[in-house]
Amino acid sequence: MKTITDNLSISLLELLSVLLPGGTFLFFLNELGAFENFELSQQNEWVKGIVYFGLSYFLGYVIYVVSSPLDNLYDKIKRKALKLDTKNGAKKELQLLSSDAIKCSFYNILFPHLVVTHNLIVKVVEFKNRDIGSDLDGYKHQIIDAYQYSYRRLMAEELTMFAEVERYFGTARFFRCMTIVLGIGAVIWLFNEGNISQTWWILCLSIISFFIFLNRWRKANHVAFKNVIILEGLKKNKEVLK
Repeated sequence: MKTITDNLSISLLELLSVLLPGGTFLFFLNELGAFENFELSQQNEWVKGIVYFGLSYFLGYVIYVVSSPLDNLYDKIKRKALKLDTKNGAKKELQLLSSDAIKCSFYNILFPHLVVTHNLIVKVVEFKNRDIGSDLDGYKHQIIDAYQYSYRRLMAEELTMFAEVERYFGTARFFRCMTIVLGIGAVIWLFNEGNISQTWWILCLSIISFFIFLNRWRKANHVAFKNVIILEGLKKNKEVLK
């Protein structure tokens, strides 16, 4: 069962994954002079803290929404790495891939264990089609895809496994937001400070954040699929023992 500690850790991670990028973006905006005419009385420090907290959370949530298209970018890079599309853009038949399916060493570095994650999808799709059918699957889009099925099934049946997946997802979401924040921050820093070397450092942090986002997003998918397969195996064993 999901413990109080799990609830607290997930809630804190969700808060920080929005609040920290928002606070970082607020810092860059302040460097730009966006709040020069916005001053609070020094006698109301707690009011100032509440305002800064609220602004950080608001900006962080806007960044979270703005950065969400990066999820689709992950899927496009993954499909290209595994060559899952034909030349005319159609999807190939979903099937198991060999361990050497990725020929490019760059993709192997960017997406370690991606072939294994894909092969887990093949198994999970069997469960998805068995439980809810495949009539919601379109030509190029699955209204309910394997990850959504896994995520919600774990939420309904095994909250401890769900908490594990949620932690990876929360980390991915944080670095997805930081990719956008640091990218914009690098531009602000260049025009405001004019320091090219410091700008490059900020830009490098943005690129590193993007790679970490890709890694943690893949890991969230991997763990979700793996846990559903384990859950299915345990369920079958219980039925046999009965």
